[in-house]
Amino acid sequence: MTKDLNRQLVADPASQPTSYIVRLAAVHGSSCAALAVQRDFIRASDTVDPPSTYLRPIAGRHRLALRLAPLLACAALQVSPASALAKTSNCPPADWDRPRLQALVRTGFTFDSTTERDRFVLDILPCLSAADPWLRDSLAYEAMGTLLRSGRLPPKLIQTLAQALVSTLDRPDPDGFGPPFAALVLSELVRADAKARALSPAQLDSIAQRGAAFLAGVRDYRSFDELEGWRHAVAHGADLLAQLARHPGVDDPSLLSALRDAVATQVAPAAHAYTHGEPERLMVPIVLLARRQLFSAADWHAWFRQLADPAPMAGWGASFGDSASLARRHNLRVFLFALLTEVRMNRSTDDDVLLPAAESALRSMQ
Repeated sequence: MTKDLNRQLVADPASQPTSYIVRLAAVHGSSCAALAVQRDFIRASDTVDPPSTYLRPIAGRHRLALRLAPLLACAALQVSPASALAKTSNCPPADWDRPRLQALVRTGFTFDSTTERDRFVLDILPCLSAADPWLRDSLAYEAMGTLLRSGRLPPKLIQTLAQALVSTLDRPDPDGFGPPFAALVLSELVRADAKARALSPAQLDSIAQRGAAFLAGVRDYRSFDELEGWRHAVAHGADLLAQLARHPGVDDPSLLSALRDAVATQVAPAAHAYTHGEPERLMVPIVLLARRQLFSAADWHAWFRQLADPAPMAGWGASFGDSASLARRHNLRVFLFALLTEVRMNRSTDDDVLLPAAESALRSMQ
């Protein structure tokens, strides 16, 4: 498909949509900036102790080099590749060119001073919405995740960062990059706050409310694209809810119920079959919520029974008649298998309450 599009571009560069030309300009060539690593880190291994087979990090690198198309794309746009990719305003920050940013990544995000570090954290925020996967994922996300995990960011900066990220969750973004990556960084922030306790109870509750609403509201199921990198709103939203589920400061039963209900809305969406690990990510907050021991065995049976209800079909056997129902069946079964595998394999017994209810749900789908 890429070769065909490249032939079309060679024949008539102006005929291609600007978004596609920008994507081609992202690819490395003699006069275009390199398309750096695109990857998705499953942070679930940090949410369940000890990690099991389903919760090990998955990382991948995807590089695509086009020899002629990037040059034509850059010429057609009459802009540099960096400016074509960084269509998000103020990304990268004005005083940080790509070589300097690449050097910063190589150092593991080491700064000359805490003042420079703290300013960089806020200046790099717009890059979470950048079209360039290197700026968005390898730079902005990795920088924030690394610095938050270091435990050295001051409480006021964490509070400011949280406010900015939460405001991004429901901000319109046709490209679909900003909200998912805001959710992913928020998961790192909430994880760090479980130790640092920089957020006020009101701010933490707000993150829980907005995080649940974000996951429940996801309708963009794009996950990975070889040129554009990751979006993965469902997985990133699940990561945020997982960290909220394990945070000791999130203790309002109504909020914890809202987290559980939000997961239920995305376990088996209509007419979309998950292919990039979403069910495994969605089961993590459920396992962690079970460990809070807020919900009784009867509560969990009711929750799983509703989840496995085949309505409007008379039974799951009818799902073989159309692709949307097959996708729903596939998603739900993968979720249940992942959850049962995790609960059976880990050393905790606090989540064993899930086993009878999940097994009953799975049997009902036979």
